[in-house]
Amino acid sequence: MSTVRILLAITYIKNWHLHQLDVNNVFLHGELKENVYMSVPEGVNSPKPNQVCKLLKSLYGLKQASRKWYERLTSLLLQQGYTQSTADYSLFTYHNDNDFTALLIYVDDIILAGTSLTEFQRIKTILDDNFKIKDLGVLKYFLGLEVAHFKHGISVSQRKYCLDLLKDSGLLGSKPIATPLDPSIKLHQDAGKLFEDKIYFSYCFFLGNSLISWKAKKQITVSRSSSEAEYRALSIATCELIWILFLLKDLNAPCIRPHVLYCDNQSALHIASNHVFHERTKHLEIDCHLVREKVQQGLLRLLPISTQEQLADCLTKALPVTKFNAFISKLGLLDIYQAQACGKLLRKEELKE
Repeated sequence: MSTVRILLAITYIKNWHLHQLDVNNVFLHGELKENVYMSVPEGVNSPKPNQVCKLLKSLYGLKQASRKWYERLTSLLLQQGYTQSTADYSLFTYHNDNDFTALLIYVDDIILAGTSLTEFQRIKTILDDNFKIKDLGVLKYFLGLEVAHFKHGISVSQRKYCLDLLKDSGLLGSKPIATPLDPSIKLHQDAGKLFEDKIYFSYCFFLGNSLISWKAKKQITVSRSSSEAEYRALSIATCELIWILFLLKDLNAPCIRPHVLYCDNQSALHIASNHVFHERTKHLEIDCHLVREKVQQGLLRLLPISTQEQLADCLTKALPVTKFNAFISKLGLLDIYQAQACGKLLRKEELKE
C-alpha cells in the first residue's frame, strides 16, 4: 500500500493523469509449463472409468494460477518497452522522450499514472487485445481505498471499508469516541505482565505534505535502555527510507537533498552521530549501525524533536483529545465529508479585489 500512496502523491505533485483498468478472468491467461491433471467435472460423461483431464492452460483454483498470470503479464509489458522496478516488482515504468508512464498491478487491478494519454491508450489497446480489459477511467477505488480528486489535491479514504467492518461486527449504530484510548484510564499494576520486556516503536514518512508510510510494532529484541530501543527504531526507519528512495528513483522523482529523520531521544542521536566504541552499545547488532553509516555518507540527517511534537507518538501512546486532534491534523487527516463553513476570513488583497 505504501507504493500506491507514493504513486498518488507523485501524481498530484507532478500533475499526472491517473487511470484504472480491470482485467477479465486473469487466472485463465496463464501458460502452464508443467503437467497438471484434474478430475472430470461433474455432469461430463466419461467413456472410461477413472479418467482425468490434462490442463492446457491455467485455471482458477490452481496453486500456481496467480504466478502464471503474473509471468504472462510481465512478459507482455517487457516486450512493450516497460521496465520492471527493482523496489517493487508489481511496478513497471515506461520512458519515451519527455513522456513517462507508471503501471502498477495488483492481481487483476491496474493503475496507470503518467504524462501521456497517448501512451495510456496504446497500452490499453494492447492489454485488451491480449486479455480483454475493462477501462474504468479516472481512478476512484483501489484495494479498499476511495480516491477523490479535488482542485487542490487528491484525498484517500477507507470509508466504505470501515462501514463494512462496523456492519459485520454489529457496531454500525454505536457512538464514536474522540480518541482510540482514553489517557485518563489508570490500569492496575497487577492486571498484566510483571514487566514489559519489549518496547513498541513507530515512525511516519512524508513526501511533501503527504503521509506515505507509517508503522507501529513491538520490537522483536529486548533492549537494555530506552536509548537502545530508539536506536533500533532509527535503524528500522532508515531501512524504510532507503526503500522509499529506490522507489522514487524508479518513478522518475529522485531526491537529491539529504533526508531528515526526527528523533525525540538525544542519546540515540549521539550514538548514531558518533562513530566511537562504547561499553554500553558494543552488544548491538551490526545491522543496527546502518543508520550511522548513512549519516556518514551524507544521505541522512538526524535532528532532535521534542516529545510534545513527535507525530509518531499518536500511533503508540494514549494522548489527550486536544493533542491527538492536533497530531492527526498535522498528519494530513481530515474529514472530507464534513460540511464546509458558510464563510471565510478574507485577506487584505482579496478585499481590494
